[in-house]
Amino acid sequence: MLEFSPHPDCDAKDPTIVSPKCPTDSDQPIVYITPGNSSMYVHRHDNMTLKCTFVSLANITSFKWIKHGKNDQTVLNETTHPDNFSVSFSGASRNLWLFKSDFILEDTATYQCIVSNQNGGNDYNVTVLIFEETPDPQIKIEKYKLNLGGDVHLDCMIDAYPEITDVWWMKDNGLIDKTDIRYNGSIPQEPSLNISMTTTDDIGYYRCCANNSIGFNCSNDIILGYTPIIINSTHNAEGFMGKSLNINCEVKSAPRILDVTLQSKETIVTANVSKVSTGNHQEKFIFTIIDPTLQDSGNYTCNATNMHTSSISDAITIEIYGVIFHDQPDENVTFGEIITIDCAVESHPPITELTEITWSLNGSCIDTNNKIKYPRPTPTIYNLTINNVTFSDQGEYTCAVENDKVNGTSGGFWLNVIGDLPNVHSSIIYNTVQHSAIISVNESAVSTLILTCSYESFPNETGIKWIKQNDDINQPLSDRATGGNLYDPNITFTSVQKSDEGNYTCFVTNAVGTSPGNSVFIQVNESMCPCLCSFKEKLEFWKNKNFTKEEMLEYMEPFLKQALEAMKLEQKTLSKNIRKRTSARDGRKSSQQIGIVGIVFIVATFGGIIVFDIIAIKRYVQNIRGAFNRV
Repeated sequence: MLEFSPHPDCDAKDPTIVSPKCPTDSDQPIVYITPGNSSMYVHRHDNMTLKCTFVSLANITSFKWIKHGKNDQTVLNETTHPDNFSVSFSGASRNLWLFKSDFILEDTATYQCIVSNQNGGNDYNVTVLIFEETPDPQIKIEKYKLNLGGDVHLDCMIDAYPEITDVWWMKDNGLIDKTDIRYNGSIPQEPSLNISMTTTDDIGYYRCCANNSIGFNCSNDIILGYTPIIINSTHNAEGFMGKSLNINCEVKSAPRILDVTLQSKETIVTANVSKVSTGNHQEKFIFTIIDPTLQDSGNYTCNATNMHTSSISDAITIEIYGVIFHDQPDENVTFGEIITIDCAVESHPPITELTEITWSLNGSCIDTNNKIKYPRPTPTIYNLTINNVTFSDQGEYTCAVENDKVNGTSGGFWLNVIGDLPNVHSSIIYNTVQHSAIISVNESAVSTLILTCSYESFPNETGIKWIKQNDDINQPLSDRATGGNLYDPNITFTSVQKSDEGNYTCFVTNAVGTSPGNSVFIQVNESMCPCLCSFKEKLEFWKNKNFTKEEMLEYMEPFLKQALEAMKLEQKTLSKNIRKRTSARDGRKSSQQIGIVGIVFIVATFGGIIVFDIIAIKRYVQNIRGAFNRV
């Protein structure tokens, strides 16, 4: 490259100018195009910029760019911009610019820059060509959603020089079969691919490929079916408590599956996706619910996620069958009361009227058909109500549940019956003084006599009764005795007669039974006759005498004889003799029947004799009459 020679007028030096001398004002312009080669190459669709640099000390009269094509030429100036050409002029730097964006095959030509001054014109030419390259297929959309049963159009744009000669599509690194009638396109004139009647088998990675005389190239991957598709899953599953249950979920997705879960409102089971490769679009996942419980029953969904989005399956209904018996504490109940015990069971399928529930007491089945002992309805169908609890109801209770799916028996719980016979004690209070179990009182004495009845009873007492006995024979209480009931368990006498004498016992009854207290005895002394005045005189007489035994007998002899005579009784009037002639009455039916048989026997015997005698007399009389008639 030549440098400009020093000259005072060369104020427009440019190191890119190749010139043997500095122009004068009588010289034509020096013109040069940058880049400085006679030809240059531009990539398709790149921008092209040409700079025409000139040096002139004379005034410029004109400048222009001329495009010389194969069959025509076009003048390009600062006011005319055909084919997106842009021309600009910078007087200070004496540069004439030519700019072309998106360079294509039609833009290949020889470009000439012509600059003129008053001394004439000069020019410079450069030929611009396009690089020959392999095709570069381009895609607008990188991922497509699969429309099962519908159509999908995969766009592919190819702009190549030299022109492409063939187009093909690849799916998952394999060629698609162009003979399949579902495929349309994939030709140089229409490189895009249309797939009709899509199925899950169409899910995958697609690439558009093309070649020309230079070589071939393929586009970036296009994902068809970027949304995971759950192609198969368990719809209904039945299992039992404690036994593992498997649920299937088959997923297809072009991007690698990142996460698959079986999910309900409260339960999430995650599948192992670490072994799923990028190229394996379909995978079967098995979810195992280990040791399921009744709470695991419900509606689930299979959720699949890849790098783009997630999909949810239709509802998966899971039924876990089983029974759970909850522990129950032991219970206490009072004798005679009513109690309801709970089976405390949780079941699926739920317990209904058709569910068979049986109860056992100490291992023996309870007859719940006894509606009096086990009344219904109860609060729930799996409760047992026991009426009028007794000691025989005490023990360990279990309940068993059975339906067409499951069965089970509860653990036992203990029912303890509380209660006992009343504890009764009696005593005597006479004139506010408490006595033990016996007292002796005078007949008709005006006083207060109380027979107490104290007791302890659980359950509560239901009845109180006093019984009087004499010689082991029960006798009714007299009207003089008041009380002896639930409101007043004591018996009160304001006066007693000889008929009130006897053993008194208080009986207290509760739900368990009747219990007697200790017996108390009342002895009644009869009233003494009043003494005669003559008897008192005799007492005074004998009080002042000091007789010996012999003297006393001698003195008393006439009185004793008189007393003996007075004491003599008529033998016929003695009860001993009267009883000998008197039959004792016997009211027993057996005695009456024996007496009737005896009377019948005696009457029949003597009656038969009399009848025979009457017949004989009759015959005798007839014979006498006959004799007289014959005379």
